[in-house]
Amino acid sequence: MSYIDTLLEAALIMVLGMGVVFFFLAVLVVSLNLMSRVLAKYAVPEPVIVPQVPTPVRTDEGAVVAAIAIAMKRYLNDKNK
Repeated sequence: MSYIDTLLEAALIMVLGMGVVFFFLAVLVVSLNLMSRVLAKYAVPEPVIVPQVPTPVRTDEGAVVAAIAIAMKRYLNDKNK
């Protein structure tokens, strides 16, 4: 047997193996698609969860502004001393 005959036999075995794998993967894809279509009929729909909008918390902004103003005044007075 020459090298050419050996290479041709190896190429034939490679193509045959790749064909078997491709056929198996094609059958697997088709069977998964069929199963998903069949089982989709029996699936229970998930309940729709509506997010609740939180109520805004009102704060007394006047007190916050006053506290910031007092803090700034004290800081500036301490800085100038």
